[in-house]
Amino acid sequence: MRNALFAPRQAGSWTLAVLTVVASFLLALGIYIFNTTSNIYVASEDVARNWLPSVQAIAGIRSSLGQVRRAAGLVVIAGDDCSSQRCRTIQADRKDDLKRAEATYAPLVTPNEEQQLFDTYRKQREIYLDVQDQLLMQQGGDRQARLEGFITLSDEAFDRATQTLGRLSDFNSNGGKKAQVVVRENYARTQFCLYALNIVLLVLSAVFIGRLVVVATHSHSRH
Repeated sequence: MRNALFAPRQAGSWTLAVLTVVASFLLALGIYIFNTTSNIYVASEDVARNWLPSVQAIAGIRSSLGQVRRAAGLVVIAGDDCSSQRCRTIQADRKDDLKRAEATYAPLVTPNEEQQLFDTYRKQREIYLDVQDQLLMQQGGDRQARLEGFITLSDEAFDRATQTLGRLSDFNSNGGKKAQVVVRENYARTQFCLYALNIVLLVLSAVFIGRLVVVATHSHSRH
């Protein structure tokens, strides 16, 4: 009789302990899923708002810098100097386009390595423009000497600037790839956790249904 009285209490205590463990597991699993989905969101935002726009902005700078050189090359090849108002206006317009392209990229630059590379590029760009302006503003003189200067000194300065732009582009491309890896890894973890949660819920449902069947059977046998 005494054992019969304690049996329901023991069963109730066992059920409460199991429910506590299951609830704790589900809570921990839910927190983990929340953290992984937050990581996915952060990495996705990083790709959308920083890495991808940075690569596009750097491509814009490279294109604008190329247009500056192309406009200067047309003047040098033609054997003219840039003393005319039209030539100065064209050069100024190309430089303004370059400034706008750089202004688009500047807010996206991250501290440390990327900032150092961008500062290096700007110094190299200034050197290139100074060399080019000196060539363009030489009035008269030897056309061949000016052309040689354009394809040596000016070209070397231009190459240094574009190489640094290439390093900036690689830096952002690699950062974007790392962010994509984070997204894929956290997505896989989230999927695994959701599968585990489904399995736990299925097991609990099976146990609950089995318990109902046992209770219904006992109740029917008593009647």
